[in-house]
Amino acid sequence: MSGKQNNFFAQALQQGVSALRARQFAQAEQIAAGILKSNRTDRNAALLLAHALMGQGRGSEAIAPLEKIARRGDDGEVETLLGALLCGAERVADGIAQLRRTAARRPPYFPAFHELAGQLAKAGQREEAITIIEAGLALAPGDVDLKLSLGRLLHGNGDIAKALVALTSARDGAPNRPDVLNELGRILILHGITPRPRTRSARCSRSIRTIARSAPNSPPAFSSRESVMPVRPRCARSHAANLNCWAAPRS
Repeated sequence: MSGKQNNFFAQALQQGVSALRARQFAQAEQIAAGILKSNRTDRNAALLLAHALMGQGRGSEAIAPLEKIARRGDDGEVETLLGALLCGAERVADGIAQLRRTAARRPPYFPAFHELAGQLAKAGQREEAITIIEAGLALAPGDVDLKLSLGRLLHGNGDIAKALVALTSARDGAPNRPDVLNELGRILILHGITPRPRTRSARCSRSIRTIARSAPNSPPAFSSRESVMPVRPRCARSHAANLNCWAAPRS
């Protein structure tokens, strides 16, 4: 492919990313499909197409192009999204098998751990989901996102003490993360636990007070009977963060 063609596709991809950010999913789909007509193995165009289709509630249509990219070699981002879409298309066994393969690969791609754990929890396999996140933490002991996911899973499994340990560790590693503070504060409120004043940060205290004020009128984010991890808990954030790099040709 010539340099002029590369520049053309890079510009088209950037336009598709802009359309995706503006939630103009049909336009993003059209741009991505046009690129894939010329190059069926363009992984950035395949990812753009997948997200455009997901935005229109047609994620299952992105499985085939993602499978083509995944067969070319190791690509954790593509494989993780593929696994999530397979699960969403009621091919749960295939999706979980794909996510297991991706999570087992080294160096690790941590969004695959989150996605696999989320799908296992959704299928009622909470113990195994916890084991997956713990395996990720063994590889990256300081990862705040893994600690947050572990805390949510442990809480959903009824292990309040261990959940608080995981979430407190996450808070210590990221004292200004609202999602960590809110999750920790929510659990403290739900179970009537009052942290010791000298161990409670002002930010955490504000978070707890906010949750307490809203508690009588608002249900908790999720009950113990619901999945404690949303579909694609980290995958979605990872893809959103990677939107900028999609517009540049991959070396």
